[in-house]
Amino acid sequence: MTPNIDQHRRVVAENEEYFSLLPPFSFFDFIEERFGNSLHHSIRRFFSLGRAANAKTLLVESIPCAGIISEENEDLTNLHPEHQCTSLYRLSFWSSETEGIPPFQLSNNSLLGYSILKNDTIPDKNIDKWHIFEAVFRKYPHRHNCTPRPQKYYVKLGQLEYEIEGVLYCQQNALNKACAQVALRSLLSRLLPAGDISYRKINEIAKPENPGVGLSAQQIQSVLSYFELQYQAIDYTAYTEQANTKKILPYQKFIYSGIESGGGALVGFKLSGSDCTGDSRHIIPLYGHTFNKDTWAPNADISYFKIGDSVGYIPSESWTSSFIG
Repeated sequence: MTPNIDQHRRVVAENEEYFSLLPPFSFFDFIEERFGNSLHHSIRRFFSLGRAANAKTLLVESIPCAGIISEENEDLTNLHPEHQCTSLYRLSFWSSETEGIPPFQLSNNSLLGYSILKNDTIPDKNIDKWHIFEAVFRKYPHRHNCTPRPQKYYVKLGQLEYEIEGVLYCQQNALNKACAQVALRSLLSRLLPAGDISYRKINEIAKPENPGVGLSAQQIQSVLSYFELQYQAIDYTAYTEQANTKKILPYQKFIYSGIESGGGALVGFKLSGSDCTGDSRHIIPLYGHTFNKDTWAPNADISYFKIGDSVGYIPSESWTSSFIG
């Protein structure tokens, strides 16, 4: 039986802690005290976003496992009998101060972002690590920053339920989910009527031999096809003249069209370097772009080339500076 798809967000906390983020509060000290001295890049990034958004309050809740998190624990125990979920936190940043005001009375507009942090241990494999099960941050105001079709997520924080609009970030754990599964969940949570999908469902459709290793391009496509989503898949490695193919069919055009349609895009690539072993690959979801009307290149094209002769038009993606993933 599939659990309520957002039950893990709406679970009642077991205890609450409130922290004023005004000086001398230190994010560095807090992260090391709660999550150890390991390099938790994603956790540090989440706190950096809170700092950049000028957050004034941090709510830390210890929550019980529920919904698709309980489902994930069952799957992990089937894969690794000694698995345990030892800690589960729900953290949220707020733009208002809590001094003299009960935190659960803060307005919905004060919520900047939330994250669910999960610690998994497998003693016989010497595994003890944290990861971000999910996180959502409001888009910061920027006139050149475009993220079409954000999703609304509902999460219980303190005594009330709040709504936040944004993009779901998920982190792999290399146990039951790799980059492909988290990219699919992040992308599909914006497109499916249910508003989210469990990792169990993704793995049931894709049928990977080892879900912690990831999915092939064909398995990723099988998940998209299962939900009858229209997509276009381009594999540059399938062509002998790769450089020429990339010039004729640049990946930027496909990403831009996917983003502008509201669907987004998945970009897979091969990794190289001293830390890579074997055939190292990665895939990320893309949702938006920066759009700078003052960039000089398209205007130069208009000046240098006669529209209507060899050039039919200057495509709008020419004003795109960067993609947002």
